Amino acid sequence: MRGKWLAKFCFLPVLPVVIIITYHPNRLIGLSQNHDASILTTGNILNSSNSYVNSYVNTCLPADRITHFIMTKVEKTGSSTLFAILARFILENQVNNILQQHSMYHINWNHPRGKSWSVGPRHRRKADVLIDHAKYNEKMFSKHIAKDAKYIVPVREPESWISSAASYYSTWTRIHKSADKIIKNKAAFYMPRRNLNPMGFGSWFHLTQLQWLGFDYNQRDDLDAIKSYIDYIVPKIDILILNEQYDASLLILMKRFCWEYTDMFYKSYMVQSAARPTISPEARHILFSPEANLGEQLLYERINETWWNQREVKTEGFWEEVEHFKDLNARVSNEWCREVTESGETRLIEANRWHGVLSITKRLCLYLRQNKQWLTNNLLKYSRGQKKNFLEFQ
Repeated sequence: MRGKWLAKFCFLPVLPVVIIITYHPNRLIGLSQNHDASILTTGNILNSSNSYVNSYVNTCLPADRITHFIMTKVEKTGSSTLFAILARFILENQVNNILQQHSMYHINWNHPRGKSWSVGPRHRRKADVLIDHAKYNEKMFSKHIAKDAKYIVPVREPESWISSAASYYSTWTRIHKSADKIIKNKAAFYMPRRNLNPMGFGSWFHLTQLQWLGFDYNQRDDLDAIKSYIDYIVPKIDILILNEQYDASLLILMKRFCWEYTDMFYKSYMVQSAARPTISPEARHILFSPEANLGEQLLYERINETWWNQREVKTEGFWEEVEHFKDLNARVSNEWCREVTESGETRLIEANRWHGVLSITKRLCLYLRQNKQWLTNNLLKYSRGQKKNFLEFQ
């Protein structure tokens, strides 16, 4: 009787079956502790899988992936680099976009849909995304963009911003490249921005970031109105891209949008040198006076405080991951993409506790080598419905 019972409930042991997938001619790259790239053999892959691959758990479902978003492209805040990241996502995922009718122009909400701006390539639907130069306009966003679109805003510390803007805008303003001289010269500092005046912009350098976020420039002398608008607009921002914490901000976007590392890799668009001269104490005193850009400073302080209070920033291991992303992005854009483009072979980066195996493809690398004008033109072609061979990589 006992033997029959054992026969019913004893089973033969099941031996594990190991399936080895060989990536050839692709190669898998691991980052050792000193960050040197190494080629992993099949044995290395199997041995490392327990400590690396199995430690990464992707909690995002396909339905969690965010494909509806609005980015207010505030000039001189790193917005061109962010534009490149988001434009690549639009082109690869083929979402519906608000487009300018002509490249490099700003969207004028005073014009009806179809005149200077439109929605495409599916013209009769609402847009999924907006990433061009467009002033914040809640009424127009609600009418023409998906209801659940997340709002992304890049911002920059005001002193750093005007130092950068003074040099960049000199092409159009034909005034000093020196931020000090502009701040001390009222005619230069308050110079009207006539080309954007019909869109509600009053000046080049005065309260510029607030203007992009929809502040009524006619209330520029009312500090209480400025404070009230800051109270109104900051809680509406879903993703804050802090220029001084750029890579960390991108990681937060990636996590909240359930995107991948390969969606976030970028090559920075540097118009001017990263080194900026600091302004003099006298110019700084003028700049942050109530009559000048105190409102910009109040906006930045509120956004900076909000950014540092985000849950991701306080999560254990977050800053270690930021350093990993910085290192990885630099190697992808400066080293590995050059090899991938020349060989045509996909490189695979080993999984770790932050991500699964990453594929660095030739297509990704071709995107990273394109300039801003190429991305703008191809986004325009795509949005117009010119799908056939609209991606002609240089």
